[in-house]
Amino acid sequence: MGKMMEELRKQIENKESHICIIGLGYVGLPTAVHFAEQGFHVIGADVNKRTVEMINSGVCPLQDLNLNERMKKIVESGH
Repeated sequence: MGKMMEELRKQIENKESHICIIGLGYVGLPTAVHFAEQGFHVIGADVNKRTVEMINSGVCPLQDLNLNERMKKIVESGH
C-alpha cells in the first residue's frame, strides 16, 4: 500500500490527478472552481442537466456567487 500512496501523493503534487465533485450547488461548485483554479482537472457531476449545460458554457447557474468570470476562464483553460 505504501507504493500506491506515494504514487498518489506525486500525482497530487504534480497536479496530474483528476478531481470529481458530485453535486454542483452552493458547496460543490465553489469547491470545483477552487481546485480548477489551482491547476487540477475537475469533473463536475450534477443531476440537473441545465446546471451542467450552463457550467460547461462558462456560466455560473448560481448568480449570487459571482463566479461567472472565474468559471469562464476555467472552462476556456480546459480545467
